[in-house]
This record gives sequence, structure tokens and C-alpha cells, in this order.
Amino acid sequence: MKNILRSAARRLPRPIKNSIKSFLGKKKSTRLGVIDVPLELSKRKSLKVKSDIKKVTTLPLFSYECEQELGSIFMKESHVFPDMQIIRNPYKKAPLTALVFFQTDVACKAGFVVHSEYEEDCISGEVSSFNTTHRLPVYGLYPDCENKVTVKLWKEDGSLLDEKEILIQTEALPSCLEGALRIEKRTEKTAYGLIFVSGKAIPLPYAFDSHGIIRYYLDFSTKGYGLIPLSGGRYILFDRKYLSPTYLLPYSSQIYDMDLWGRVHKVFYLPKGCHHDVCEKEPGGNLMLITNSLAKHVGDVVIEVDRNTGEIVDQLDFRYVLGMSYRDMTSWIHLNTVLFRKEENALFICARNLHSVCKVNWKTKKLIWILGDPRFWKDTIYESKVLRPVGEIQWFYQPHSPYWASEDQLAIFDNHWHLRRPLPYFDDDPNSYVKIFKIDEERRTASLEHSYKGVKSKITSNPRVVKEKNRMFSMEGYLEPEIDGYGGMIYEFNYETEQVLNQFAIRDKFYRTYELAPDYDSLSREMILDENYIAGFLKKPKYTETRVKIPEQSITEEVTADGKQSVYFEISEDVLYIGARDHNIRGVYFAGKNNNYFRDMSKPPQKEPKFRNIFYFAAFPLHMMNPDTYQIVIDYEGIRYHSEKYVQIENR
Repeated sequence: MKNILRSAARRLPRPIKNSIKSFLGKKKSTRLGVIDVPLELSKRKSLKVKSDIKKVTTLPLFSYECEQELGSIFMKESHVFPDMQIIRNPYKKAPLTALVFFQTDVACKAGFVVHSEYEEDCISGEVSSFNTTHRLPVYGLYPDCENKVTVKLWKEDGSLLDEKEILIQTEALPSCLEGALRIEKRTEKTAYGLIFVSGKAIPLPYAFDSHGIIRYYLDFSTKGYGLIPLSGGRYILFDRKYLSPTYLLPYSSQIYDMDLWGRVHKVFYLPKGCHHDVCEKEPGGNLMLITNSLAKHVGDVVIEVDRNTGEIVDQLDFRYVLGMSYRDMTSWIHLNTVLFRKEENALFICARNLHSVCKVNWKTKKLIWILGDPRFWKDTIYESKVLRPVGEIQWFYQPHSPYWASEDQLAIFDNHWHLRRPLPYFDDDPNSYVKIFKIDEERRTASLEHSYKGVKSKITSNPRVVKEKNRMFSMEGYLEPEIDGYGGMIYEFNYETEQVLNQFAIRDKFYRTYELAPDYDSLSREMILDENYIAGFLKKPKYTETRVKIPEQSITEEVTADGKQSVYFEISEDVLYIGARDHNIRGVYFAGKNNNYFRDMSKPPQKEPKFRNIFYFAAFPLHMMNPDTYQIVIDYEGIRYHSEKYVQIENR
């Protein structure tokens, strides 16, 4: 069979040849071409930038400045237990939290309890280390309330050393979170102490308790993908302001490694944008991210990013895994989830527009198996890769957010929708589901163990299994149609019986929902600013021998007659940001006395006019340009304008 395919491949066009070579396992490059060099720390430090453009503090520096302020406060006077210093919202991003600082005569362990009139809604936590100086994080405070909190101390033998009750006053919720949810059904204590909702139309990420009261929120307006949890109490936040253009939606050109204080520890720049999902290759290790080939397509590449430098150390373009057969639209595969198993060196992806979940060997880049309706893959060269169904199965369509509930159980949110790639055999079921499949890799089979029915959620959404408490959550983020003006629904099922125990209606559509599980040990530690707190890549302006003529006509930072923003400028350390509506800026020129640079912004072209009104900032690294004084010239919708802004790059 392989010899027949090899012979046939010699007479086929190159893209199809590559697909057959991939299927046969022939080694090939997975690189997408040369990408701009990393933001080298040494070069960045060797230059300084002056400008008349408004300066913006980078988020890691803002977080570190808050840390320095706390240090100076703690240094002023000592507080020996039971005397304590209480600082609410210490990093200015998590208003329903507090940091309690004190010292003890003997080394002990500290913890807290936030009291509630409902026993199940009391929130407690502790720091595991034994110390004489304590920075105790307190989470789960009620809004607009004088919270009763008990601080407890334990000896090394586990016995209680001492305790004291304190009061912590909080402010009211911001108006955008008022009426954010309601209880539809409540029969038992939930398996999650706090349910964390973010992304899509959620105005601010928030977490609520079993009685539907918000007990945590983060003062960050996120991109549509919200916050993605990593290990060690860290999260990835996709920026919604700084984006990269594509053929469709612009995607985040920078993401943040942050914690639940709202401290941003690191910024990663990504040249082709990042979206939908991120996971760790191993706890604390490299990041696996979804990005774009921008070779007429989006959402079709997974990259591995070095956690320290931001360098792209490996990547896989799924055009070389799944060939030409389905590349009939810009978002032909629409990757929306990445999972990784280090012990197998295996990548798992959810291909929404192929109605499938796939497993790939990350080293060889070979396709191992496909989980999905066998009819979809029938009579293709990938048919043999499809796991054989055992028993009766109602298949999933346009799925989201698969994850491993156990070693061999894969939970998948089945949106049960086929708008993007219609299927003649779609059953028109008006519901969405969470489905749990048992995967037998040795026999190459899949069987459906559980199916939990909910209302129709057209896109987004995710499942969560809590087996030790016999629960299963269905997080339905995009109701179609809405129910009484509510765009999301959260179901909590009995795992075995599939009965609904608790149900919450969420006003705003959301991306995903998880348990809020603070890592109190990491939150108790001071923030140390990594020397390389900005990492990754940005597309740089290109040097040109052509001298740029300064136009007489100017464009200024203003609101146009139709009420829409024109062009805005910001500068953050050595990165210039220029903001405008999508694809309005066709090019940016840097006209220096001795040097000239140009950045073409017209490619990739916009294929969906409905996205043209999205306003965002594009990034331009300045440290990669020669020292000089540059006037900034903008090509705005085909006409060149002088921005009346300058940047001066000097050697330190």
C-alpha cells in the first residue's frame, strides 16, 4: 500500500505530496519559516528610548511596584500576633482579598477562615510552611460587608497554637457584576467551593459560592478566552488590547503569566497571535499554544514556547498532518484545545471544524488516532486512524474542551452543532451534552460511558469531573437561544446517575469555567521580578534604503466624525504600540536622519468585513532598530500621514 501511495505521489501537486509523505511518516521540517529573533535582554538593556508618546507601565513592573510598596509598609513597624496588619486588595487587582501580615515568637503554620451564615460557604485556607514571619493570603471575602475572619496558628505537631478573630471591610461589587447570575436549582452542597467564570462577554472574571454570591473577582478585562489555569497557582491571561491581525479576528499578540492576586510575573510576545487555549508540557514547563499559519488559514498551528525565553522551540502545522482534504475555508480546522501527556510525548487537540479529537506524537509529528464519527473520515487516508466505536454512540459535533478525567476517560463538551461544516447525517438534536468516552488504545476502540444533557450551547463551554465527590459539571457558555436574557448555564450532575443536582444561570456568555483553587503557598510569597520578565517575539520593522519623505498632511489622536477612534499611540519600555481599527493602518514608516524602516501592515488581508470595526494596538519593537531619531509616518487606508510623533533611540 505504501509503495502504491509513494508512486502516486510523484504525479500529484506538492501540497498533496506533503500530506501523503506525512501519512507515510517521512521526516520533514515542521518549521514555518524564519521568525524574528527574541527580545534579547542584553540588546534591550543597551538601548534607551525617548519619545513624546504617552508611556505605559508594563504589568510585571506595575505588580513589582505594588510589592515594593508592601515591603515599605511592613518595614515601618512590627506586628506581633495577635496584633496584625491587614491590607485589603494588596496588588490593586483582586478587591475581595486581603494580605494579613504579622510575626510570631515561635515558628508555626498560619491559616484563615472567612465565616458565612451558611456552613458550606465558609472559605478556609492555609500556608503549609512553618515561619515566624507570616504573609497570610485571605480569599473569599463577601462584597460590601464587614467580614468576620478567624486567623489560626498551628504547631508542628498539628495542634492549635492560637487564634484570633478579625474584621475586614470590603466595598460593593462594580455595577457590571450586579445581577451576574441566579440560582436555578439547588439540592446539595456543590463539589466546588467557588466556581470561577471568565472569558467571552464576562465583564470581569469572577467566582461565586453555592448560594450564588460573588466572593472573588479580578479587575482585568480579558480577551474572549479569559483565564486558563496552569500549575502552581498560575494562570494565562490573553490580552484584549494588544493584538495581531489575521484574515479573520485579530488575536492576542501578548499573554500574561499571572496569579490570583493579579500579579503579572511575565509577558510573552507572540508574532502571529495566540488564541483559544494553552497548556503546560509539564508542570512549570514549556507552554503549548494555539496560533496561526497565516498561509491563507488561521487556528491551525500548535507551538511549543520556552517558558524562560519565549523562544518557539518546536511547532506543528496541522496542514502537514491532515493534508488538503478539508482545507476549504480560512478556519478549516479551528483548533480550540491543546492537551499534553509528557509520559507519552503526546499532543491532544480538539478540531472543532473537523468534529474530532486527535492524538499526535509530538516528536515524530505522526497522527496516532482520531476520535469522532467514523462517517466523517470514511474513504479518506485517515480512516484507519479512527478509533473503532464499541456499543451505541451518539457522536459529538463541533466539540470543545476535551480533557482527561482519568487515565483512559476523555470528557468532551459536545456542542452538537454543525453550522461551520454541515453534515448530511446530522441528527438535529436540539440539546448539547457532556460526553465521557473510555479510550482503549491497545484495542483502538472508544465507548461512550456517560452522556449528560443540557440546553443548547452553540460554541465555547467545557466539562469538569470531580470523581472523588461523584460530580460532573457542564459549563455551558453560549446559550442558543438565551433563556430569560441569560447567556450561560452551569449544571452540576451526579456523576453516576446523571441527575441534575445544582444549576446556575449566568447572565453573560462565557468561555470556560473552573474551580477557583488558590495556591496559598505561592500567594504568600513575595514577587521576585524575573530579569527576563518580557519574553518572546515581535514582528520587527524592516530596514529600507529608500528615504521616507515626511508628508505634509497629519493624522492625530482624535475621535472621527462618526464617533470612532482614529489612531492612538502608546510606548511601553522599548515597544511602540499604535492603535486603530482593524486593517485601517496599511503600513508604518520610521523616518530617521540616517536610517529608515518600514512595517507592512496590509498582510494578511481581512476577509471578513464585520471584524473591521475592532479597535486594537499593534506592537513595534524599537530595540531592533539602529540608534537615531525617527519621525513616525502612517499609511492610513492608503494615504500617508505624518503622525507628529517621534521616537529617539540612543545607546546607554
